[in-house]
Amino acid sequence: MDKKVYFIDIVYYTCYKIYNRYEKDLNEFSAQVLTSLCVSCNIIVILISIQEIYKISIFESKWNGLFVLIPILLINFIRYNKFVNVIQIGDALNHDRSKKKRLIVLSLLYIIISIFGFLIFVIILGELNNPPPFWGNWFS
Repeated sequence: MDKKVYFIDIVYYTCYKIYNRYEKDLNEFSAQVLTSLCVSCNIIVILISIQEIYKISIFESKWNGLFVLIPILLINFIRYNKFVNVIQIGDALNHDRSKKKRLIVLSLLYIIISIFGFLIFVIILGELNNPPPFWGNWFS
């Protein structure tokens, strides 16, 4: 039974392999959380961009990001506990070794760019939208 493997499955598989090296018990759940975090970061960047371009209020508080993260986490939790598991993804990727290596490198780049790109984006946007603190002139 050959299931179709999507890129998000490869991201999950890569996260699982990373956590499998360092954790003993919760590596599948940790991989689900990291995968959800990457997808959530991408969606939040899109929503913040829409908010800034069209001047509508989507994120009035930083805690509103949880309304994006929690549903994605639940979807990933259900998907990877009920329908797809790591063994199936690994078996599907083992057919072509060179393709597997390229996909894992791409998924690692996706994870790094998603997290650090999100952080850089919100830091720059925060600096542009907020005045410097009152103590900013003390050290100049």
